[in-house]
Amino acid sequence: MTIKTTAIPLVILLLIVPISGCVGQDDQASEQQEPVTGDTPTTIDDIEDPVPTVLDVPNEAGCDNLNPHHCMLPFPSDAFLVEDASTDTGFRVNIPSGIIPASGSTDPVEIPRINQLDGMSTATQIMTTFDTVPDLASVAYQYNIERSLELDHPTIIWNVDDNHAVAHWVELDARAQPGEQTILHLRTAAALEHDTRYIVVVRGLSDTMGGEIQPSQALRALLDGEITDAEDVESRRSAYNEYIAVAEDHMGVNKNEIQALWSFHTASLESVLGPILSMRDDALSRIGDGLGCTVNPDGVEDNYNGDGMTYRRVRGTFTAPQYLLEERAPTLLSRDDSHNPVFVENREVPFTLIIPMSVYNSSEPSPLTVFGHGFLGTGEGHVSGGLRAWGEIYETALLASDFYGWSSDDRDGISMGIMNGYYFTHQSDRLQQAMVNHVVMIRTFKGICSDLPEMMGDGGRLLVNTSDVYYTGYSLGGNRGPSLLGLSPDVNRGALWVGGAAFSHQIERCTQYDQFDDLMESVIGYPSQLDRAVVISLIQSLWDATDTNTWTTLSEGWGDRVQPFEMIYIGSIGDLQISNISTSRALRNADASILSSSSIHPYGLPITEGGEGTTGNVGVYFDGGFSHAPEQNLLGQEPHPAHNWVAGVDAAHRMAFEYLFNGYVVDRCDGSCIYDAA
Repeated sequence: MTIKTTAIPLVILLLIVPISGCVGQDDQASEQQEPVTGDTPTTIDDIEDPVPTVLDVPNEAGCDNLNPHHCMLPFPSDAFLVEDASTDTGFRVNIPSGIIPASGSTDPVEIPRINQLDGMSTATQIMTTFDTVPDLASVAYQYNIERSLELDHPTIIWNVDDNHAVAHWVELDARAQPGEQTILHLRTAAALEHDTRYIVVVRGLSDTMGGEIQPSQALRALLDGEITDAEDVESRRSAYNEYIAVAEDHMGVNKNEIQALWSFHTASLESVLGPILSMRDDALSRIGDGLGCTVNPDGVEDNYNGDGMTYRRVRGTFTAPQYLLEERAPTLLSRDDSHNPVFVENREVPFTLIIPMSVYNSSEPSPLTVFGHGFLGTGEGHVSGGLRAWGEIYETALLASDFYGWSSDDRDGISMGIMNGYYFTHQSDRLQQAMVNHVVMIRTFKGICSDLPEMMGDGGRLLVNTSDVYYTGYSLGGNRGPSLLGLSPDVNRGALWVGGAAFSHQIERCTQYDQFDDLMESVIGYPSQLDRAVVISLIQSLWDATDTNTWTTLSEGWGDRVQPFEMIYIGSIGDLQISNISTSRALRNADASILSSSSIHPYGLPITEGGEGTTGNVGVYFDGGFSHAPEQNLLGQEPHPAHNWVAGVDAAHRMAFEYLFNGYVVDRCDGSCIYDAA
């Protein structure tokens, strides 16, 4: 953990300048004026100038010295932004060398890509610490988020540009460890706005022993107008005077009650998405209607698995422009001076196509549904499993490829990132290439590969109509859905199963990440929970280009660069892999409605009854009666059925595929999506 040190006190030299005093109205002593009684009359030589008090506060160059407990707390902070007129926001992230927490394997950890961004992540974890542990009895929690908007709420996230409070909820870090302070997390209900300034205030909290939470010594000095010996603190004094004015004048905050106060600016969309959109555009311009498909020599399997569900499984490759320097992880995108990806070469990317028996038996060609696989899986493995039944039931072919970055080939790369955060740049780059691969795959199957001989039945009858393409994804595939829908001009509707938004908000509650916990917490990883929390928050900026948190906010489109798209989200109560908190965040990002029969109605979502008028973005939760996930940022106990159970619920997959093909949601729960399946 990066620990701050106390600076050497400044040597203050006082120059005593003789001053003239007024001894009478006209500078002359009055004859009637009586001398002050005492032993000896006071002379000017007896007067001493007051010595200015300079506070000695913990201070380390490059850190945010408003919090003495960790170099990068509070987070995120303008302490790590510098002005840059060349960016959309007018700022640029500036994390000096040696400031990112070092792992037990790498010191220093340097992640240059983060410093190329023009602000902080809109999915950021907002957090700080105090000397004592706050009592949160009076604050908003995940079940009463509306409390955060009340005038007397102890925590405030203020959108300075639009002058309003931001809905959020608050929790203590349940992973806090002995010998360290406990993190106070402020969890926003939805994504923050891009290119926007925010001020965070904590005020009026007591600690768990009933005492008053105290601001740091540095913050107290800024609040009280006292001078410190910390260059960082003094250089930000004028900015903090402005923050205090905003807090008092716009938020109604009493300065004397402030316990934490800081500001940050979020990144612009151009900074986050410009490079991946540039890569997408370049790839589509290179392929036209596609460069080609090649079926593997052993890639055609009729009556696959012998269960009567699948007429044919086809495995092969499609040709896609590649921007990664190497084919295998870990590798980086080739980039130009503007950080945009540069074409390297064409490579072959695997695909798996499932043609159900019902499609073969149909009199008309079926639509094509692209299928997104789960965490650390493969397209082939997922689409070849039990969920082939969806294709059979709804007469749709299923097409899948790999989501590099979170696929089976990335375990070692993720482990390398845990030991040296620089390698999360490589993982992020693979994620971006994977999304472009999927865009190319869809365009290729709509174009040059739309009439593959393997997609034909008896007598050359075409079985699959690739002009109608949809998307469905499960778990990680649900997370990847919004970015694919936003990036691909060829598919605009998706059914997203047990997916959510913001990886940094999911990780500590997701049992799938348990396989990396031991390494993360080990002596070669990050033994300090404060360090782990900061590193996870930093890496979110690398994930933003493909994260659901970014793309769900763009479902109405973004100029001529992102076309509008729509989604249905299907959640499962008690899910230990993708938290319901994360799913609800994605729905709020997308301004979705929630079906009236849904087992819960999360904060901020208008209720809809279903039917032909229920279009656009919609959510529904199913409850099988299983034990609930931990409320805190802890992992639940596996095995637990909730995550996978919902896939087999008839009402759930009926609503999903009817939505895909018809564009609206019909309530198939008969008024309540609560089941007794436990």
